Amino acid sequence: MSATRNHLIILLSYRHGLRISDLTSLKWNQVDFTAPRIPIKRLKNSNSGVHPLAADECRILKKLKKHQPLKSNWIFATLSGIPITRDGVAKALAAIAEVAKLEISFHHHMWRHGCGYQLAKKGFYTRLIQEYLGHKSLQHTVLYTALDSERFNKLWE
Repeated sequence: MSATRNHLIILLSYRHGLRISDLTSLKWNQVDFTAPRIPIKRLKNSNSGVHPLAADECRILKKLKKHQPLKSNWIFATLSGIPITRDGVAKALAAIAEVAKLEISFHHHMWRHGCGYQLAKKGFYTRLIQEYLGHKSLQHTVLYTALDSERFNKLWE
């Protein structure tokens, strides 16, 4: 079951730009499978919001819930039912990096940055990315658009 949990850690962290504290605080009662959506309660003085859930996210969430050993309130729970810690997430990601034979230093926050860079690369407005990631200040969001050198390519076509 840890493979399913680890897959979901990466998937949700990347697609929703979750900080590790956002991820470890997720509870089952936040998930609305009928809509489908999940309220993201941002920590670190960020703006919270409601995000849509894709079909694959719902499928994996349901699989994880069905197979959790204890019926915990937390989506990412330990075997004893308490929320996974930052260290627990780091260990899970280290195990994934080892299996994948990654040759770079790897940490959870890279998923959040990857989300921001991907949204900018897809051409979404900076304000939309700001809101999606929960940034209070646009200053934190422009980093993602500034590194996309292709953004100027079609200006004078």
